[in-house]
Amino acid sequence: MIETQEQLLARVLRGNPDAIAFCETLFAISQTLDDIVDGDKPLTTDEVYQAFWLALIELPINPFYRHFEHFVRPLMAAALQDWRDSVRLEREGDPHGRSLAFVLRDQLTGLVVQCAYLVGGSAWMAEVSSGIRRYFHDETLSAYGSKKADNTVQDTPEQKYAAQVAAEKWNYAQERLAPVENAYMKRVDDMDSGGSMAYVRGKANVGTQQALASGMDQVKQGVTQQYGLNPNSGRFIGAEGDLAESVGAGGGDTMARAQFEQKSQKIAGLNTVAAIGQGQSSQAQAGLNTVANQAAQDAQGAAFTNFNRKSANLQLAGTAMGAIAGGVTYGLNNMTPERTTAASSKVLNPPGTNGKLYDNVASGANFASYA
Repeated sequence: MIETQEQLLARVLRGNPDAIAFCETLFAISQTLDDIVDGDKPLTTDEVYQAFWLALIELPINPFYRHFEHFVRPLMAAALQDWRDSVRLEREGDPHGRSLAFVLRDQLTGLVVQCAYLVGGSAWMAEVSSGIRRYFHDETLSAYGSKKADNTVQDTPEQKYAAQVAAEKWNYAQERLAPVENAYMKRVDDMDSGGSMAYVRGKANVGTQQALASGMDQVKQGVTQQYGLNPNSGRFIGAEGDLAESVGAGGGDTMARAQFEQKSQKIAGLNTVAAIGQGQSSQAQAGLNTVANQAAQDAQGAAFTNFNRKSANLQLAGTAMGAIAGGVTYGLNNMTPERTTAASSKVLNPPGTNGKLYDNVASGANFASYA
């Protein structure tokens, strides 16, 4: 039957509870220290806290330790330094250094042997010491030597925790953000597809047609109400033709401009994709509706600008016609028969060499038909 560690300590320390607790406390502290230095076992916060509690609180108040402190403290210091040297020698990797590390790494075994002396004397220590060493030095030199030397520098707990946080962020990005980024990149890739470009052209054309309809209404209202042109007249039909021509030219230009802007938006989208890959914030990007609506507004503005430039003569002519018509109207409204007298009449009182011939004529008549 294989003896457990608890059974071994109870036997070699003759059931002394304080001596057993002292040794078990040292084992727990040293195991945590080994895990921290080797980095081969992740430790929880509670495990680290417990190790410090044992070292700072439980061990100093242990009755066995307090009674034999002057004897065991130097042994504890020697065992700790031996273990520290064994770690360094093992990592250096040379055969002799590894042999030394094998001898030095379990010096707490010697402390248990001395505890057996303290509870049972030298004869008792001599009786159980070899069994103690066999129990704790259970690994053979050949087995230890066959292990590959680890010359790598172990990560600190802080580095391991940082790596864990980075892994969690990476997993979150792959699960939540990557699908969104992929969808965005697919959208950017489709921005200059046949369907997208056709949509932009169609949207821009709608704006052109709206501009034509609105312009026609304004032209009809202006030339009929303001200038008094007949909607069936050649001038009115010509004005409509000029507007349609301007809208058509502006519409073609605007559709081309809308498609160019759509291409520019794809380039901006590709820059954003690159920025996402570099961890930078993405830039604002106009969508299809924004591009097309802006194109439609450009169409309307271009059409009216072009039409207004071409119709400048029509406006000037209308202004002149309005002025002439206004003058005629004013003259007709103020054209009443003039009251004349014989003295002022050029017929009855014609001018002579020295003035009017009949300035002394006193009677008067209405000579409106002769004026």
